[in-house]
Amino acid sequence: SALAIAFNNLKRTMDRGEGFGSELEAVKKLAGSEIDFSTLSGFVQSGIPSEQALIDAFPKLAIEAISETGQIDDQSGWDKLVTKARTAFRYRRTGDVEGETTEAVLARMEHKFKQGEVENVLKEGEALKGHALRVMTPWLKQLEGRLQVEKAMHTLEEQLLVSLSPR
Repeated sequence: SALAIAFNNLKRTMDRGEGFGSELEAVKKLAGSEIDFSTLSGFVQSGIPSEQALIDAFPKLAIEAISETGQIDDQSGWDKLVTKARTAFRYRRTGDVEGETTEAVLARMEHKFKQGEVENVLKEGEALKGHALRVMTPWLKQLEGRLQVEKAMHTLEEQLLVSLSPR
């Protein structure tokens, strides 16, 4: 049906990280007034970053977050030297790293994001403080926006399916 095509166009445009005003209007026109589109309205012009764009942006931000004072201030002499060397050479730990240091939190955040555990990434992000929090906040807000839109699209898809089913 035309509604299914319009909905798929909306999803594709969102996945590319582009504004989706005209695609949303097409879906609204075909879906009728019973469907709630309000959650999507805040992202119509700017769109939401694609998952790939968020993944691509993370390493550079993580390096910036562990450089400067954020990671180094809470370390002893040897650890401070190692951290300074790592940031100078753009090295950082990745994966499911244990510990409460900024570097460990960021490693777990990236690992969980690549595993599709977006809500857990946001929970890990709550442990960031100071410099690291300032660096990562815009990225976390984009990720949170993406999660909101994905949930809204899932709900919207369910509502549209119900509206299309025979009564």
